[in-house]
Formats: sequence, structure tokens, C-alpha cells
Amino acid sequence: MREFFVLTHDDRDDLQSVSDYEVDDFDLTVFWSGNSFPSTIPDGVKLFLSEGDKSDYLGNPISWAIVSDRFLAHIVNLAGNALQIFAAPTYDQNTFKPISGYSVVNVTRCLPALAKPLTSVDRIVLNLASIPSNVHLFRVVGHETLLFVSEEFLEELRGEGLQGIAFIKTKCI
Repeated sequence: MREFFVLTHDDRDDLQSVSDYEVDDFDLTVFWSGNSFPSTIPDGVKLFLSEGDKSDYLGNPISWAIVSDRFLAHIVNLAGNALQIFAAPTYDQNTFKPISGYSVVNVTRCLPALAKPLTSVDRIVLNLASIPSNVHLFRVVGHETLLFVSEEFLEELRGEGLQGIAFIKTKCI
């Protein structure tokens, strides 16, 4: 039986994360829905990174998937064309100089894979019959801000030296 995990950020305090941000009048929720975004991230959007070791999956208060180039290579390999990639407008929080090497990933594959409706205290249970066998990264209808990955996705990352990434096992039926 296939297994799936919620992709999340490692809570280590020694890793870089987004400590502050500016969005001007940009609707930061556009990357929460699983819908395609038909433009680019405007110049007025700025993500300020804290000091610390480089994280391959930046923790942030705006629920965006902000990934390093190293992590992005694995995502592209396993997710195919079900995503959009945008240059992340990341800056050093102290010097305000741009920091390169990060992208915002908008996962556009959204599956109706919940096995049962959720209340605020339920654990997520996925219906395996709703997840095609070739799908390794997706969102779930009704909880679009979360990203789910397959065990195959997780296995590809093992031993690659990536940091800042955590996985929460999800129940599947």
C-alpha cells in the first residue's frame, strides 16, 4: 500500500527562514489554491531571510512553498508539469541584499483525495483510490495550503543532504 506524507518545514532554530515580508498590494493567497497564476511575482514583494544555515525548504509565515535550487531539482523530477516555478524575491534581513538560489513553487495538481470530511480536530485521511499511481506531489481539495508527497518522493530525497524539510505521515485507506 502506498504511503503519503504532509510536506512541512523542519522547526530547527539554526536554519534560515522568512522572518519578515512585504507584499505591497499583492494577494499572497494566490499560491494557496492550487490554481495557475498567470503572471509573475511583482517587484513590490520581498521576503526577508533570517540568519542561519541555508534551508532547502524555507519556513515562512505566508504558507508558500519556497525551495532551494537543490530541492527544486527533485520536485521537478517527480512532479512533472503540475507546478509553476517563480524566482523567489528573497533578501537578507540585515543588508537587504538579494539572496539567490530560491524559488516559489505553485503546485497546481489538486486532488479530491480526502477519505472523509474534516473537522478542526480530525486527522487527515487520504483515499488511495483518488490518487493516481504516477502522482508524487499534490494538494488536496479542501486543504489546498498543504502539500502532500508520496513515499517515493521521500525516498528520492534520502541521503541527498537536504535540510529544513520534514514529513508527517498521513493515514491512507
